[in-house]
Amino acid sequence: MINQFINQLPILDRIIFWAGKFFNKIGNWFLSYKDYKYWPSYYNKLADYKVNALSDGKFIQYYFKDLKIFTRIFSSDSLVFELVILKEEYKTPVDIFLLNNVPLNNFLDLGGNIGLTTLYVKKLFPDCHVVVLEPDEDNFLMAMKNFEANCLTNTTSIRGGVGKKDCYLVTDGGIRDKEEWAYTYKEVDTPTEIVSYSINTLLKEFTPGEVDFIKIDVEGAEKEIFSNEADISFLKKVKVLALEIHDEFDTRIKINNILKENNFIIFNSGETTIAAKRNLFQ
Repeated sequence: MINQFINQLPILDRIIFWAGKFFNKIGNWFLSYKDYKYWPSYYNKLADYKVNALSDGKFIQYYFKDLKIFTRIFSSDSLVFELVILKEEYKTPVDIFLLNNVPLNNFLDLGGNIGLTTLYVKKLFPDCHVVVLEPDEDNFLMAMKNFEANCLTNTTSIRGGVGKKDCYLVTDGGIRDKEEWAYTYKEVDTPTEIVSYSINTLLKEFTPGEVDFIKIDVEGAEKEIFSNEADISFLKKVKVLALEIHDEFDTRIKINNILKENNFIIFNSGETTIAAKRNLFQ
């Protein structure tokens, strides 16, 4: 399986791949350049998780548990694949529904990236209606590629962002490693090609009534969603939230207090804050 993947690569990339395998054991610093640093990660996924993969020099196609997933080569996509699909980053919030026999009929994937959280949820709840938002055009197109490859249905895909109000977005650099999974945006009132929605607008347009599950991984925009000016009444309609709080923006205590005030039980699962309505456990 691994050799099949490697043999499709150009000779230089084969050398880099095996260098990545070797240097992964004594330190990743040697492969810290953008075009090389992901090779140890590629190797680990293929070897440790027994993942089948093919590459055409532009994309890697992973085949795992009946899922066919495309990632861009030399990008953070492979790390997203590892976190969401292989390490099951969102297993804990999904288990709240599975283990307690609570139906998961609708899901908002806010910060959809290349669509892997949506694929993960839809594999477990194939009839679930999903609304997925992703502001970056290239990430959004990759999500569409992954949805098409897996014949996803009952899914509404929007190239857009989420914030404290309905407005527009412009790019604003990035946080942490500034890779494809860490792009940031700021709200503006002047029309741009990227529309931003409040969560209340999304619920009104796509999931009237209660919403079972919302994932919020929006690279710092959570500070806008939970700002003093924002309408947080959507929390009354949500059963479970999975939220990545970026401590660069010093909002964790404020957000946790807001969630507790709105009758959520809060706990952490890895880097994700999980909030579940108390009445789910009564």
